[in-house]
Order: sequence, then C-alpha cells, then structure tokens
Amino acid sequence: PRDISIVGYDNIEVAGALAPPLTTIHQSRKRIGAESVKVLIANIEGEQKDVRRVSFNPRLIERKSVRKL
Repeated sequence: PRDISIVGYDNIEVAGALAPPLTTIHQSRKRIGAESVKVLIANIEGEQKDVRRVSFNPRLIERKSVRKL
C-alpha cells in the first residue's frame, strides 16, 4: 500500500486472508440471486414485458491493501 493501492471486487473469502488483506467492494450475492430469480419468474410467467433496471448499493470493505490519504 505504500507504493500502490489495490481494491478488489466481490469480497471473496480469500480477500481477507491475503498478505496484505485486500480492500474490496461487497455486493450481496444472495440478494442479487434472489432478485434475479424474481425477474426470471416474472418473465417466464409473462408478467414482465418491459425492461427492468435493478441496482444494488455496494459497500466498501476496507482492509490493508490501500493507504489512507
């Protein structure tokens, strides 16, 4: 982190076990999966005809791979 800061994405379990632990962006896979299934079922059953935009708020998990400025 003194020379270069690195931020990962997806907050996989190994991110916290690296040396240094990787700062990462977290988005709930369960929530994304559940919403995806709802949209898929609505499409299959013909209830959803328009394009639907779904977004999820990410969360920054600060660890040791970045330096505070």
